[in-house]
Amino acid sequence: MRSLPILCLLLISAVRFPGLCAQSPTTAPTPNKETATVAGNVLRLDTGEPLKKARVSLQSHNSVAVSDFLLTDDQGHFLFDKIPPGSYELHISRNGYVESEYGQKKLGAPGAI
Repeated sequence: MRSLPILCLLLISAVRFPGLCAQSPTTAPTPNKETATVAGNVLRLDTGEPLKKARVSLQSHNSVAVSDFLLTDDQGHFLFDKIPPGSYELHISRNGYVESEYGQKKLGAPGAI
């Protein structure tokens, strides 16, 4: 069986900033709880069709150890929510397809952080 390359399109990387409102001097400041949402679609490189049930994993590169994975839906969509700030790698894999990383320029090359 021939392995087909996959393509990951990162659609959204949004940061939310709750708690940035003004506080009175009598209240103690609350820690800033910034989080991000990382979402996108996984597509077949040869046809552009969505790739369902692809495994998408997000791995942290900083002191906050975050490592999570999920499977894409029928439209190839994935969504990681409430991700703490930091540097991450995004890996995509599925049986019968070549494993890929977000930002990868060619097969076997490293992806972007």
